[in-house]
Amino acid sequence: MQLNKKEQAWAKETLDRVAHKLERVAERSKDKIPYTTLHGVHDDKSGEEIGWWTNGFWGGMMWQMYALTGKELYKEIAEDNERKLDACLMDINRLDHDNGFRWLPTAVADYRMTKNPASRNRGLLAAGNLALQRERAELLVGAGYPYDALDEEPECGLCRDSGFLPEGEPCKCLMAYYTQEQNRRLSKLLDLGNQSFETFSLDWYSGEVWPEYGRSPLENMKMIREICGDYARTFPRCGGNLLFTGAPGLGKTFLSACIAREVSGRGFSVVYDTAGHVFQQFESGKFGRENPFEEDPDREVNRYLNCDLLIMDDVGTEMLTSFVQSAFYRIVNDRLVNRRKTVLSTNLPMAELERRYGMAAASRIRGEYQMLRFFGEDIRVLKRDR
Repeated sequence: MQLNKKEQAWAKETLDRVAHKLERVAERSKDKIPYTTLHGVHDDKSGEEIGWWTNGFWGGMMWQMYALTGKELYKEIAEDNERKLDACLMDINRLDHDNGFRWLPTAVADYRMTKNPASRNRGLLAAGNLALQRERAELLVGAGYPYDALDEEPECGLCRDSGFLPEGEPCKCLMAYYTQEQNRRLSKLLDLGNQSFETFSLDWYSGEVWPEYGRSPLENMKMIREICGDYARTFPRCGGNLLFTGAPGLGKTFLSACIAREVSGRGFSVVYDTAGHVFQQFESGKFGRENPFEEDPDREVNRYLNCDLLIMDDVGTEMLTSFVQSAFYRIVNDRLVNRRKTVLSTNLPMAELERRYGMAAASRIRGEYQMLRFFGEDIRVLKRDR
């Protein structure tokens, strides 16, 4: 098929963009054999899960990029991937019908390009084992047994450890794994182990009425705790969007953790992050700036926009620029349009949020968010002085 000049230019531009992005990804994950990502960060199957069926794909991608660009980085990663797979050749339990997936993209591709004799040997060993597996299956069937009669039963009988049901839907075992990994990620930022609605203490809130609010901090926090608890337990059926506003040290982050723990535990995707980090990822993805974090900024932005619940803390503490204003509006507006729930937490009053981020964003928050005002004495100071 012949491409015209416009199509050729588009293909070259697209390929250059893929190569540019994959080089950054390869550098970050060069010591891994990835299968998937969690919140934009590659996992690693090169340890106890070296026999995973897709473990040749990463090396195959690296050989393709090496053939395209000639860059040694890709060759080194592909060779490392191939050497790690040697562990499978020495373990009969890891020699199975997925041999082709492991060694065709790695050892066979290596031999075709470099004539490496060790790679040729790996490919022949894998192919010879596949031939023996076929012979064994034929013997079993000939004797009246199922072809896989000698194979171990999978841990999950629903998806047979593939992670997906026949209809293509994720299996509950995979969802349980995602929830576990999500909680591990959330735990790096929030104290999910100790922060829950059950452990939220009202002892630090005074029962004395504050005239400007017409009620006491204690009465106010009882109401806020009940609202947040109902929000988390009925999410997303009855939950809208929440705005936590008030001075530091009044429990905003604690209740954010409570909501995150409850909603995540019910199988929904939850992302908690600070506004400063969120906008850093938007800037890195937009301008290609050096990113001090491990995450892929494009994937992080996708998480912020598409997770079931986004909890963004410390709104208003970041350095204000026109780009930050634009990114904030995009987060608020896109998530409202797509009916995805958001919890914003800030030390600023609503009037200051409008001045900072503009009338359009503030209007959407006023119209679509339930505002919860926190007031009282700084609990951190009270704990220090007690």
